[in-house]
Amino acid sequence: MRLNQSLVRPLLVAGAERKPAGVTIGCGLGLLACAWQFVSWPCAVVGLLFLCVVLPVLQTIAKRDPQMFDVYRRYISAYPQSFYPARPSAFGRR
Repeated sequence: MRLNQSLVRPLLVAGAERKPAGVTIGCGLGLLACAWQFVSWPCAVVGLLFLCVVLPVLQTIAKRDPQMFDVYRRYISAYPQSFYPARPSAFGRR
């Protein structure tokens, strides 16, 4: 049985995952709009940094693993504790 590529290929926006790419593009364009409105060079530099550096990094990550951010998000939610108290054994008293 042949499947169409659109059914099995991951959904990417601008070559990166949807959520990180949306946040990156939104922040970059928002900072460029603020730089235009308030004539702020630092906002323009950070906005261009988001669009010219962070987005290609996200695209490189998506080429290696298109679902990396979803897996990472699931990993973080599965292990929320940073400290686990010591127990003498699995069957010891609490």
